[in-house]
Amino acid sequence: MRARRRLIGTRCSGRSPRLVGSGGATDGNGLAAGAGATTVVRPAGSQFLVLTNVNRMKVVLPFEESDAAQIKPGQNATVQVDSLPDVTLNGAVEQVAPSATDISGVIAYYVTVNLDSSDSRLKDGQTARGTVLTVERDNVLSVANAATRKQGNNSIVIVLGPGSQQRTVVFQPGAVGAERTEVLSGLTEGEHVVLPSGSS
Repeated sequence: MRARRRLIGTRCSGRSPRLVGSGGATDGNGLAAGAGATTVVRPAGSQFLVLTNVNRMKVVLPFEESDAAQIKPGQNATVQVDSLPDVTLNGAVEQVAPSATDISGVIAYYVTVNLDSSDSRLKDGQTARGTVLTVERDNVLSVANAATRKQGNNSIVIVLGPGSQQRTVVFQPGAVGAERTEVLSGLTEGEHVVLPSGSS
């Protein structure tokens, strides 16, 4: 186990977001209408054009409802574009769609992230993956998520003791990140926690 580990919270649940030029129109589900000249139908039925800034991009990410409940405007986010594996873009949440969308039977909410910078290789409509930082803890004890299990209502880990004896230990978890879980009580720094085979 390690202390002083920063925990990252909610992670995007899928790979069906879209990169769009900033300033584009947004429909009721938070999907931006696109870059360039976009035709949008107003409730009255007339049409108008929305010109977008293709030098500043946004990404629209679907989050499962339990994750979306933790996301708020202004939270920091990172985005990786599938076609540009060497690029990691920083940004901030602009909005969370007020209406849910059914994606293959899973209820999701679209989250729009404004990117702080752009890249000439980014194109409208590319797919990406994103992570939103919802909880941040510094100077805390944490354990790898792969080592934790549920036993009834308890969170447990297997601890390696003297003589390689293994024992089950119940601990109280705090914030749960993408890779690590905060430990509030039940474990102490320096204990050896057993990871499943194949975990690092």
